[in-house]
Amino acid sequence: MIEELQTRYSSQVSFYGKAHIITTYEDNKTIIELQSYSTIVARIETDGAQTIYKHYGFYSNTTAKHQKEFFLQQGLSEQQYNKLRQKQILIINE
Repeated sequence: MIEELQTRYSSQVSFYGKAHIITTYEDNKTIIELQSYSTIVARIETDGAQTIYKHYGFYSNTTAKHQKEFFLQQGLSEQQYNKLRQKQILIINE
């Protein structure tokens, strides 16, 4: 399933179709990826027991806004997001 990333936390009115959320299912995992322009820039994998958040680095200021919005909408706090940005991976056991 592919859907456009909407703004909820950003002060922007819209991302104008430049960011999309792609949801797939593999085995017992749900995988949610963020595509900014034509590049996958973030990923979340969950199997019910743990959730792995992956931040694929800095690309541009606009993509950074997409990444932050994506992770906040997926339930991370600002503090968790900042930690993820620094370490590139965050694992949360359910």
